[in-house]
Amino acid sequence: MPFIPSRAYDNRIFVIGVNHGGEVLDSQGYAVANPQGSKGVEEWAPPGTLHRWTGNAFAVDPMGQLMATTDQSNHEEKMLVIDLDPGLLSKARYPCEVKTTSGVARGDFLEVRRTEAFEEILRSGRTRG
Repeated sequence: MPFIPSRAYDNRIFVIGVNHGGEVLDSQGYAVANPQGSKGVEEWAPPGTLHRWTGNAFAVDPMGQLMATTDQSNHEEKMLVIDLDPGLLSKARYPCEVKTTSGVARGDFLEVRRTEAFEEILRSGRTRG
């Protein structure tokens, strides 16, 4: 979960997350990093592994602050109920100025995002491995 507050902050959105709760015996080895069985790729959970899921749930505000989380000390199902204040979105999306090649852009955080910076990455010929 360490990167989730950053994504909430980067995009100025609420992020809500949940996880499984309870214990599951994986007798077939389905919980693997290589479900297609690609040669040379090892499983991270071999058949017969007991998976213990914390049943964690959490909420992060648009500024990346943890608002609430459930107790992770046991492996039971849990529920988190929280009110999301739309006013926090307005506060997080405050006007700012960003220097661009054509001058200075002014607007909220999402309006002045420099998406043209992604073009260089796309043109670099990088492909997924």
